[in-house]
Amino acid sequence: MAAGATVVIGGAQLVKLLVPGRRLRAAGVERQSILAGLALGAVGFFVIPVVGFFIGFPLGVYLEELRRRGRHAYAWRSTREALRAMGLSIVIELSAAVIAAGAWLAAVLL
Repeated sequence: MAAGATVVIGGAQLVKLLVPGRRLRAAGVERQSILAGLALGAVGFFVIPVVGFFIGFPLGVYLEELRRRGRHAYAWRSTREALRAMGLSIVIELSAAVIAAGAWLAAVLL
């Protein structure tokens, strides 16, 4: 069962990186904006522990898209897509953790 849980968690890590990234590229969010979001998210994580990443990432994407495109509407649309991608990533990882924990619990109880 440990091997199965490891495969589920490892597969989720791969899916977590590929699926939201593909959605962001399809929505027209540039890689530079994602990197700006990650950078500001990392800073936010240390400035405001625990929740700082969730504030810094969208703010970084918004500011970079605003700089790049120059209009609030375009920047906000890209930021919304980045937030959706971040939520999807969290759901994928949480689902994998629940499946792995369920497999572990089934192995222990049976």
